[in-house]
Amino acid sequence: RWLLRTRNVGEGESLAKMTLDFDRRSSRVDYISGACVLVRREFFANVGAMREDLFLYGEELDWAIRARRAGWEQAVSPTAVVRHRSTTDEPRKREAALYYFVRNGLVLLRAYYPIALVSAFTAQLLRSVLLQVVGRGGEARAVRRGLVALLRGDRGADGIRDK
Repeated sequence: RWLLRTRNVGEGESLAKMTLDFDRRSSRVDYISGACVLVRREFFANVGAMREDLFLYGEELDWAIRARRAGWEQAVSPTAVVRHRSTTDEPRKREAALYYFVRNGLVLLRAYYPIALVSAFTAQLLRSVLLQVVGRGGEARAVRRGLVALLRGDRGADGIRDK
């Protein structure tokens, strides 16, 4: 379950072919992508804002974990349509996204599921080796940079270190 992999509701499916249970008014989910989120004022008062130190990836997952622990449920509306354009088509942007994804995913594991951190760290290290072997050196370096950033305590967009 905690392999730093996610799948968006309806990802890769046409609206006509979605296989979700929309018999109810909404469908409960584990977390909601930060691309489109609506919350109540009471939610902010109870759960707080998204963490700014988890720049780009993971802040909505952290929010979801804190919300669940505070007793909130999350759901998607079956009538809502969100289009989120990926900016990772260019190699440099893909590498930056991969860096933040690896670093922040491991930060969350360390915070909430520390028992899984060593195996996830090892899996990401192996991932970097495989990426290097298949000729995707830039992505391999991005994964390794994410691992080093975790060890150094870097956070946020600027790589600010933990005190």
